[in-house]
Amino acid sequence: MGPVAKVVAAVAVVPYMVLWAGVIAFEVWQAFHGRPSELPAALGGLAFWLGLYTLPILGGLWLGASRLRSVDKALSRRLRGRPHLPTSVHPARFAPDLGSKLIGLPLFERPLSHLWSTVAEMKVEGVELRVFEVVHGDLLGEKGRAPRRVSGLSVLSCAAVRVGGDLPTVVVRPARSRPFSLPDGMTRRTTELGRFNDAFHLYSIEPFEASALLDPRTIEAIHQFDPRFSVEIGGECVLVYAPRLRASHMQRLIDDTVALARVFPRIARSLYPAVIN
Repeated sequence: MGPVAKVVAAVAVVPYMVLWAGVIAFEVWQAFHGRPSELPAALGGLAFWLGLYTLPILGGLWLGASRLRSVDKALSRRLRGRPHLPTSVHPARFAPDLGSKLIGLPLFERPLSHLWSTVAEMKVEGVELRVFEVVHGDLLGEKGRAPRRVSGLSVLSCAAVRVGGDLPTVVVRPARSRPFSLPDGMTRRTTELGRFNDAFHLYSIEPFEASALLDPRTIEAIHQFDPRFSVEIGGECVLVYAPRLRASHMQRLIDDTVALARVFPRIARSLYPAVIN
């Protein structure tokens, strides 16, 4: 049972249980004051009404969980098409998956997270880039809705660069974006640049991690991004993504990712020597 299902179950059942706890306490008091037959009757009534009240709720939650498992299985087996790309971009190849290098990033930990497309591998201005689309079922997530056959899920356009090292997780999101899920322990941080803090929200587990990976040059590069773009840094990769973009808008995602990749390794090499030059 997922966290949302647990909350729904608690909201539906707990008030009823509190009410019956009061009733049982009253019947116990009566039993000790000369009316012992009241307690068994109260316990029987509690068992009957609790079963009558909770069984439909638990059944609905079970059916919902079964539906989610079915959707997850269907997404994992889905035949993937190619990602949206501008006509000026010519990938070297299309890979069927990402491997394991990006799995640790928060985006891939969202509910029902799967590749929506194949992975276009290319080199742009000397930077090796992977472009792809991801579908997820986070109810707090962005727009970019998938087609009706998987209604309710969101699709994101993504571009990733492998920089090496073992980087801590840092997330940068547009300040006006919708609420979103984050790994446990991540807290909002601020930089010395007030206009950046107004435009973006920065998250990390430790304050040092955010300040170490986002120096003034990196901050300036991200500040020039399209306002729809988000950044996730962690493990060996830097990931930039946005709600699903048209092919004509993908060039901006590619260009901004390349610009960030050119600046980023200069900062990280001093702290994480395994970062690629």
